[in-house]
Amino acid sequence: MTAILLGALTAVVIVICAASHDIYATIFYALVLILLYSASIRTYWLYSHQLFQTYGSSKTRNIFVSVLAISILFGVVLEGLTLIGSPLSSPLQLSSWNLQRLAAFFLLCFFVSTYACAHFLSHKNNCTQASISKCNASSNLNALSITAFLIVAVGAAALLSGIFPWRLSGSVNRAFFLAICILVVVITLVVLRQKGSSRPELIFLTAALVSGTFLCFALPPVTAISPDDQIHFDRSLGLSYLGRSEYSDSEIQLANVPWVIDSVVQFNDLDKVIDELDSSHSKAIETGSLHTLDGFFSPVAVSSLLNITYIGYIPSAIGLWLGRLLGLPLTGIVILGRWANLLSYCGVFYFAIKNIPSKKTLMTVIALLPTSLYLASNYSYDPWVISMLALSFSNLCRELSKSDKTITLDGIVTICFPMLLGLCPKAVYFPVIGLLFLFPTSKFLSPSHRRVFFAGVVIFGVLVVSTFILPLFFSSAAIAGDARGGTDVNSGEQIAFIISHPIDFIKTLVAFLVDYISPINSDQYSISYFYMGTLSTEVRCFATIPFVLIIVTALCDGQGATRLNAGAIAWILFIVACTLGLVATSLYVSFTPVGLNWVNGCQARYILPILFLPLAIIGTCKSTIGETESATIQYAPIIAVGVLTVICNLLLVIAP
Repeated sequence: MTAILLGALTAVVIVICAASHDIYATIFYALVLILLYSASIRTYWLYSHQLFQTYGSSKTRNIFVSVLAISILFGVVLEGLTLIGSPLSSPLQLSSWNLQRLAAFFLLCFFVSTYACAHFLSHKNNCTQASISKCNASSNLNALSITAFLIVAVGAAALLSGIFPWRLSGSVNRAFFLAICILVVVITLVVLRQKGSSRPELIFLTAALVSGTFLCFALPPVTAISPDDQIHFDRSLGLSYLGRSEYSDSEIQLANVPWVIDSVVQFNDLDKVIDELDSSHSKAIETGSLHTLDGFFSPVAVSSLLNITYIGYIPSAIGLWLGRLLGLPLTGIVILGRWANLLSYCGVFYFAIKNIPSKKTLMTVIALLPTSLYLASNYSYDPWVISMLALSFSNLCRELSKSDKTITLDGIVTICFPMLLGLCPKAVYFPVIGLLFLFPTSKFLSPSHRRVFFAGVVIFGVLVVSTFILPLFFSSAAIAGDARGGTDVNSGEQIAFIISHPIDFIKTLVAFLVDYISPINSDQYSISYFYMGTLSTEVRCFATIPFVLIIVTALCDGQGATRLNAGAIAWILFIVACTLGLVATSLYVSFTPVGLNWVNGCQARYILPILFLPLAIIGTCKSTIGETESATIQYAPIIAVGVLTVICNLLLVIAP
């Protein structure tokens, strides 16, 4: 009854939102309300069934009251810290407190505290006296302790190398910093090896965190060095305030990038630009000469942030929020926003690699590709999409490998929730939802359960598709297309052209995709640092080396792989083909002049979110591989991609 009432209330609120907001805000509110509804039902079940049956009514009530008190306390603390970090606001001024933001902090703390408490109590009960020694006897290093060590070590290396402030002439400082970072990685991996903890996920965490941190600090602390990062910075900045933005002229410049002339970054002027940005921002804070903008908007473009696409900016927004709280100079805040994005990428991929039962090395190599790390170390929501979908694929593989166990609701959530988070910024990847149809009959209690599950998958797919289809009918901006594509771009007319000339469009799409996925172009999604350059441009022989490395890794990384039949393999390839086709079609509609026989704006990095899928089904070497040979096969590709990253950093970051 409670679920029905909450569901009805949710539906009513969604209808009200639809009547009073634009289509993007309506979709945003609908998703938030659906998630709140799901979380509320799950929370109610935890307290009324799981905890009640285990601890009884009295102790369950005490747990609930404790969680409620903690949530209120942390909600108030987070709001107070937000005001402390806001230059023109103060927690001592009652008028500065934002009730909506306070409620959001409270709900976040409440749900997180509830699930954390339930997980802790469940783990405590599972660790019975017979297994306590086993729980405590593990000799593996904890991932958090490794992360803490690496943060301290690389932070000390950054200070020791003297890369602050950033200078174009400081190549020696950056080279010294890179050398120390390499030494830190080597020492950490040797220690892991000696302690028997050299698992792929820990190797990834070490290499990615150190390499990415190097990029965060060694790259110029400005925008316009990765695709559309000035736009991503503006949106992250607005999101970091959650309601009332207070920003300086320097932050406006970071969104408008005046150091880019004729689409070229003027690196020779960056030393002066960076000094002026810091001094102007500090002076604006001291004098209170800041701009303010009330509402949930990006401060410079003044575009609404009530859009599910912007969920991918949460990590960078947290970094900017923390940078202001710590009182860092503007360049330090910019770096911390990048670094928070990197931490999110590393954390999600750590669990993706840890959870997947096979193809661990392949997933590690893809996650460590220089282009992937470069994106993760800058302002972009691509790392969010790539890592969340990887986590979903990982959990899917784990469930498929348990052929003798039926899938549970928790198992479904661990697959669908990260998939939803990954699809929010780029719903055009929705065909990957079709992977859920791979579950065989043996994974369900009965045929009726299987039908209900597949019906749910269809509904899930329809809801995701609607998030980018509906704006084409109800948003004038979506119909007009992307202005960056030129004056000849018009989404409405392009759709009409496709309908009236389907054969011509199919020919254009096929010709483009054949070139798009060509191994010759693989350097664009593997060893490209975008505006900083591409390794194959500096050394041409590197053009196809990453592609060969990935293929060899896929061929050899087969231990414990779940065997798929021909139908399942064909289905996965069909999903990949559909996804790439839709990605290209979306850019053809929104970014390409009407009737052009090519697709503009479809960059190779859009392959990264689904790169793992076609490679994971490649045949494996499973004959007579000994333990030593197996270890060599496992670590050699990871070392190779690490060497590629070092070369990219040397030639594209340090050498210029």
